[in-house]
Amino acid sequence: MALIILVEDTLDQLTLMTQALKMAGFEVLPCRYFYQGYKAITDNAFNPELAAILSDSDLGTDVHNGQTIYAFAHHALVDKIPFIGSSFAMKDWENLAALVKDPNLYLIPKNNDGWDIPAVLAKLAELGITP
Repeated sequence: MALIILVEDTLDQLTLMTQALKMAGFEVLPCRYFYQGYKAITDNAFNPELAAILSDSDLGTDVHNGQTIYAFAHHALVDKIPFIGSSFAMKDWENLAALVKDPNLYLIPKNNDGWDIPAVLAKLAELGITP
């Protein structure tokens, strides 16, 4: 079963997205805090089931955010794994994408309710990531 690491500090958004991914048939490692995201990436860097990493941008600290999760994932040797960055304000993700030009970095803005679940599921399907 395809494993997705989800890093989101807002509990209701984490819960909603986790449930949506599980209902779609994915195995999900929900991480509410950046250090949980680091641990999940470290623990699964060589897991053949790891299919994607999804992260919010604002993780509640000035130092650790979605962009540091992205950088950590690359240093943990999972740079070939699709990474979906999301936020209400996408400027930080857009700046990172312009800088790294990574074909495995995908940006999906949040909508008024938070994660754009249909867009995320569509992107996963487009990438051939199925449960």
